[in-house]
Amino acid sequence: MRYNVNDHGCFENGSCTFRYVNGGILTGIGTFGLLLNAVEIYFLSYMITLTTQKIFLLNVAINDLLMSLVGMFRGLGIVSSIFLDPAVDNGVNGFCPAYAIFMNSVTSGCMLVLLPLTIDRFLAIVFPLHHRYLINEERSKVLVVFTWILPVFLLIFDTGTFLHGHKQIIYHPKYHRCVSQDKVESAAVQIAAVMCPLVIIPCLYTAMLATICHHRLKCKRFFITATAIVITGLMAYLPSALTSMFDIPMSYEFSQVATVTIYYSNSIINPLIYFCFHPKAKAAVLASSRGHEVPSRLFSTSRAPNPAISSDHTVRNTEFTENEV
Repeated sequence: MRYNVNDHGCFENGSCTFRYVNGGILTGIGTFGLLLNAVEIYFLSYMITLTTQKIFLLNVAINDLLMSLVGMFRGLGIVSSIFLDPAVDNGVNGFCPAYAIFMNSVTSGCMLVLLPLTIDRFLAIVFPLHHRYLINEERSKVLVVFTWILPVFLLIFDTGTFLHGHKQIIYHPKYHRCVSQDKVESAAVQIAAVMCPLVIIPCLYTAMLATICHHRLKCKRFFITATAIVITGLMAYLPSALTSMFDIPMSYEFSQVATVTIYYSNSIINPLIYFCFHPKAKAAVLASSRGHEVPSRLFSTSRAPNPAISSDHTVRNTEFTENEV
């Protein structure tokens, strides 16, 4: 016999198995994502000399780490009914507004952090002669800071307005989570955090693919890594973003499985992509997991200059090495 699932995640016969399974899956995804992204951040920050491309990867990993934390937070809340109980409509227990504010801040940067990766590859492919001057370490950090302006602003603004009683956060039975009732803010965030990247990224990739096909360029490892991260990110975030933007009513099953679970699972996929396409990092992780000392040669990012080689050749070789992150 088939039972429908109500807004509490429980079946009509009183069984809450679906809620527990879904909450457990989200908690597992969040926990595993925290571990993977922490490892990726560690290798990118401390065990490898940072280049501009690695700064962009580190930016994505930090966002994924925070997304994993949100996913684990939501999963635990689903299991314990904190976010699925209409009794918390007024948010008096603190969990509902805390989750809504933190989630709104972190998720606003999910697609924005994909922009620096896309812009970097666009300049490297379409304007290769100017890339190393346009994207240096200082400007790459500026791009990274730019992607976090909106999330930090929302965190401060939402916290302040809620504490002063100007923002109401309630449990929404249609979206099965705590949401803000400020429709103007939600629309502005959707435009800035979703629509802008959704327009810019495909346009830049169209220009890149046209250049690659026209000049028959060979795709390097970092381009493949960045493209894989961007595509999986768009595929994971779009279902949830579109259902929210166009106010599409959803059943509990579709809301939790088809959008939410996919949304949070992207925080696991990105570090796996990084370790898959970067043999040095993968070898270091395997060596560490087996209790072996990580060879320092795995993280050498440059070779000693050869006096017999011209300076012009050295510059070109350096560019090639950095683009092969």
